[in-house]
Amino acid sequence: MNTSHRLRLPVIAAAVTASLVAAGCGSSSSSGSGGSGGAAAASAPGITSTQILIGSHQPLTGPAAPGYSEIAPAANAYFQYVNAHGGVYGRKIKYTYLDDAYDPSKTTSVVHQLVLQDSVFGIFNGLGTPTHLAVVKYLNASKVPDLFIASGCDCWNNPAAYPYSFGWQLDYPMTLGGLLEAYAKQGGATVNGNQLTQGIITDGYLPTLGSTGNSWIALFKKVHDTYDAKAPFDGNVLYGMAVGYTFVQAMVKAGKNPTRAGVVKAIEGGLPQGAAVAPYNYSMTDHGGMSGAFIGIIKNGAVVQQGPVWTTDTTPTGPVTQFSGSQPPAPASGMP
Repeated sequence: MNTSHRLRLPVIAAAVTASLVAAGCGSSSSSGSGGSGGAAAASAPGITSTQILIGSHQPLTGPAAPGYSEIAPAANAYFQYVNAHGGVYGRKIKYTYLDDAYDPSKTTSVVHQLVLQDSVFGIFNGLGTPTHLAVVKYLNASKVPDLFIASGCDCWNNPAAYPYSFGWQLDYPMTLGGLLEAYAKQGGATVNGNQLTQGIITDGYLPTLGSTGNSWIALFKKVHDTYDAKAPFDGNVLYGMAVGYTFVQAMVKAGKNPTRAGVVKAIEGGLPQGAAVAPYNYSMTDHGGMSGAFIGIIKNGAVVQQGPVWTTDTTPTGPVTQFSGSQPPAPASGMP
């Protein structure tokens, strides 16, 4: 989405939000379990006949760790679910995420390690705007898939400069509570993060956690309870599992013997809507990701949807329109 026209929704306590954004991040399925036509082969770095190796930089420690440190383990939980249900064309996903402590210099070090020493297929969901900016040129120069960056910056939607990079989300995940609570404790205060975010108006691009009848919430809750039960089932965990699902969608579409260029082409050809509340805009000229969101109010730590989903396009003057479609249900198998 274009910087000047990506659903910028009003937020109460904007000064607090802005300061935190500056400090924080901005199978039973036939398609996924093998398909036809012989055994899967080693077709690219990180791809063997039995494994897909991907890597990431994540703030497991440091100022952005509260809340954000839940995301990678949640994505990995979904990958474990996929692996237990046949993998992607028989390959199991191995996800190696390294701590960069939200420090761009460390991001550079860990990403070089993942690419040069570990030979990952791609970098998945690297978290943070200032941190990922430190490596995006390197990844594209090296022609390493840079998939579904965990940052609301519109800068990733630049296929001419960054042909291997893809954004995913709108704006920033609802992790204010964890960050505010951590900062309050550093100052000696005892306060619940949910109290600090109560009443904030924000946007939502995934089903709300309170939608117990939603099939995506039911799927990810099942995955959480089996593979990530020590973490709270909150917005960060939901985010990690949803973006993990999108990665599996991309790898399934890339085919039985994927290449790095092949997965880029697969995403540019469009991906199904999946767990997002609005379709993706992916194309050869748009690497931005989601096309829309709903307005929500944070109540007791969860976003409560207010009104319909709104979408826009990638042009500076494109209209904001009410989404006339609906979110498809999660597949019964839980596999793309």
